[in-house]
Order: sequence, then structure tokens, then C-alpha cells
Amino acid sequence: MGEAGAQAMSDDPAEEYLGDAKVLDRLAGVPVHEVMRSPAVVFVGAEHMSLRDAAGRRRFIYVIERDGRLVGWLDTNELQPGQTAHDLTTHADPGTASVMPDDTLDVALDRMRSLGSQSVSVIDDRHRLIGEVTMMTIEDAAAVEEPT
Repeated sequence: MGEAGAQAMSDDPAEEYLGDAKVLDRLAGVPVHEVMRSPAVVFVGAEHMSLRDAAGRRRFIYVIERDGRLVGWLDTNELQPGQTAHDLTTHADPGTASVMPDDTLDVALDRMRSLGSQSVSVIDDRHRLIGEVTMMTIEDAAAVEEPT
């Protein structure tokens, strides 16, 4: 999620990891596909009620084409009656705003930082949305201690 569509980070939670080589090494060993979760999604033409239903408790949801290709995301806090997903979508280039399933969590963390986001979409080689990785996922993986 980009600047306009992502939760603003007043403090960069990634900062605490950047100076810790052991943590970064640990993140570099975890492929995204092992920890990604299902994203909240809606089709590009979805109407107001569908958007609310799709979001559930999540503030940001991904917008996809009927074939699953990522278009962008939207902030449900900006949703007004009568608006569609198209009205609110922050369009994104999937190649620069996403990661691939075989990328590692250090790559996902770097992408989140460049987007100013708390999450990043996971796409396949045809730019279809298949998951998301959140900052919480990264924090959980970073907290796992290696056996001694």
C-alpha cells in the first residue's frame, strides 16, 4: 500500500530491525509464501455495501480485476455512500508495490518501508493477488529465536 492508501507510520517500526544483523539474517531466511495471509479484496467495480463487507475490520482492502490482477487498494475510512471501489482506488504498479511469494521477509520489509506502509501485497508472476504480509508478520518472524 502506498502513501495515500497506507496507514501512516509516525515511527518506522522497521528501524529497530535494520541495525540487527541477526534479525535481518533471520528475515532473509523466511520466504514470504510461508507466512503470508489472505488479503481483504474487492473487485474494481464493487459498490459501497460490498466494500464494507469485504473490509470487515480492516481499514485497507486490495482492489483486483475479475481475473485476480492487482489494481491497487483503498482506504475504507474514505468511503462515502454511493461510491464504488473505482472512485477510491489508489492505483499501483504491482511490480513495484508488491512482493513475490519466493521473496524473503527482508525484501518485504524493505518494500513496506519504501511504500510507507504496514503491509505489502504478494502477487504471482501474472500480477494476480495471492496474499499479503504485514508488519506484525515481520515482527513475529523477527522475534523467533534460533535454537542454540
